[in-house]
Amino acid sequence: MGCVVAQSECILIIDDEEALREGCKQVLVEKGYVTATAENGDQGLKLIRELNPDLVLIDLKMPGKSGMEVLQEIQSTHPNIVKIVITGFSTVSAAVEAMKKGADDFIPKPFTDDEISMTVERGLKKRRLILEREALMREQELIRRNMISLVSHEMRAPLAASIQYLEVILGGMAGDVSQEATEMIERCVVRLREMLELFSRWLKLAT
Repeated sequence: MGCVVAQSECILIIDDEEALREGCKQVLVEKGYVTATAENGDQGLKLIRELNPDLVLIDLKMPGKSGMEVLQEIQSTHPNIVKIVITGFSTVSAAVEAMKKGADDFIPKPFTDDEISMTVERGLKKRRLILEREALMREQELIRRNMISLVSHEMRAPLAASIQYLEVILGGMAGDVSQEATEMIERCVVRLREMLELFSRWLKLAT
């Protein structure tokens, strides 16, 4: 099942145990979350590419591609998705290792409905903070680019106007100009054009 409601937070459950998948799904759907499930790591990774969920629950012990491998691939391709690993009491050390490799939290089996709900809500709070930070960074980047564009325009405009006025003088439209004055004005034009070129380079580097 895909996450099709754009306004709801989307959760993906990757576990080879059908009973656990369906149990978690029922609890989370009742909480109002859009929920998708995958029975193995490869299917889970495919759904992640298609759905870009907010949070993923990953069983560490699965046949085929292990939960640790799935975790590492998600961390590599979608680092801002919140990742919660599911582990047995006898493998808490594996959960600790998973935390070192990018997991945000873990929940040991067996767990209650309240425990899965609280763990997911805690993870989604982190996800919301991540999205807020990303939105703030995009806004700051837009402000930066607009400021650079404004400053560049305000600095380039008078230089370009000065070059035009000097070229009018060199063209004799303001009266005769001595050879010595012509040479000085030509040097000024060269320097002003160099400054315009510097501003253009600076603008490319800044954006």
